Amino acid sequence: PNSDVIFGLSGNSVGIGQLYRWQFSTTLNGTYTNVTADSSLPGYTLTVSQSGYYRAAVTCNGNTVFTAPRFI
Repeated sequence: PNSDVIFGLSGNSVGIGQLYRWQFSTTLNGTYTNVTADSSLPGYTLTVSQSGYYRAAVTCNGNTVFTAPRFI
């Protein structure tokens, strides 16, 4: 807790109009809440205050897909 974590994606495509948002949940299949606003960049440094599951929401042309959650 209270450590900086660098979030990023690999193997993803980039393009105009793609948006990235990082999300958090205390349980793997729980309700995820946004911890960042939409960004055109997939990387983000976050001070993690609580252990749990983090994932990225990637939106392109109005379609959103989610990465597999990672426990931190």
